[in-house]
Amino acid sequence: MATKMAEQEVERLARAGVLGKRLVALVALALVVGVVGGLVLARRGPVALSGDALTVATAQMPKNEPLTGSPAPDIVMTDENGRVTRLSELRGKPVLINFWATWCGPCRFEMPAMVEAYEKHKGEGLTILAVNVQEGAQEVKEFAKAFKMTFPITLDTKGQVIDAYGVRAMPTSIFVDRQGIIRARWQGALTGEQLEERLRLILR
Repeated sequence: MATKMAEQEVERLARAGVLGKRLVALVALALVVGVVGGLVLARRGPVALSGDALTVATAQMPKNEPLTGSPAPDIVMTDENGRVTRLSELRGKPVLINFWATWCGPCRFEMPAMVEAYEKHKGEGLTILAVNVQEGAQEVKEFAKAFKMTFPITLDTKGQVIDAYGVRAMPTSIFVDRQGIIRARWQGALTGEQLEERLRLILR
């Protein structure tokens, strides 16, 4: 279902001329192989494609990247309506922190799966914090409406949150359990199956 929704969105945007030829090619590749690496932030270092996920070259990994099994850095985030959320206030709930941008093709590819997973697991306490990276509130609202995103969307306008989590590529997903411990980290687009596999680590 999520893949079909992604295919329809790509076709619509391509016909409307929203996506450039290069971006259409990137998303098409994602639909063929099931997984595509995230687009690299312009101000970050080089990346290397390894297996089915886009990973950052080891020598270029930021020193402050929190590791799996360590406490998630406490961050304060503001949503598109000006409301403030602190990660520590969500202790006791499984949290998925997803870093994304409206221009990111792989982010568009995986978003239907995010929406589907949230609707499926929100009764179990799942919270998804969709952290938009350095874009305006209006752009974010239009994207959220198009993809029917009902989970919290926060704005990292100054890049402070991506720095705290050592994010080098988008999309990047951080899976935090009920005790505030990072249980998984994924760089690149997630399929529905890959997303469910990692959510099981924090929903229990």
